[in-house]
Amino acid sequence: MWESFSIDRQRIPTENIYPVGDGGPALTNVRDAHRRIDPATLFVNRGQIQLTETGLELGRTEAGPVTVGYERLDFGNGVKRISTKCHTWAGLTQPTLVELRLDSPDGPLVATLNIPPSDQPREIVQDLKSPISGLHDLYLINIRDTNNQWAFFEWFNFE
Repeated sequence: MWESFSIDRQRIPTENIYPVGDGGPALTNVRDAHRRIDPATLFVNRGQIQLTETGLELGRTEAGPVTVGYERLDFGNGVKRISTKCHTWAGLTQPTLVELRLDSPDGPLVATLNIPPSDQPREIVQDLKSPISGLHDLYLINIRDTNNQWAFFEWFNFE
């Protein structure tokens, strides 16, 4: 069985099942990290997540960090920065911090976004700690240790 935000729980179609070691079909759901990525296309989430018509809200509660993951992003020959349209609640006195990690929620840290309080989303461009190339999963983790901190993303892409 499988399910997602856009697919109700159902049997996995036979064209997506293959023997171990076969390698399976070519990866058709690889996403180009250079193009804008819709935050609603996440494949894993843990914690307080809210999808809206315009984007993704990563909450933060006393239960711990909130994590979302994006599967199979192709960074090509290399990217050096992230561009995103995002914001957090204007009433906060400090930014919300969102870590970007590769391949697992505790994988290599590639950036920490400082998302400033604002009434409206705005574009932020930030350099990565080091260039990324090739095919990776990407995790966004809201790490601010104060209850009810959230970050809202309309889109992001890499340059």
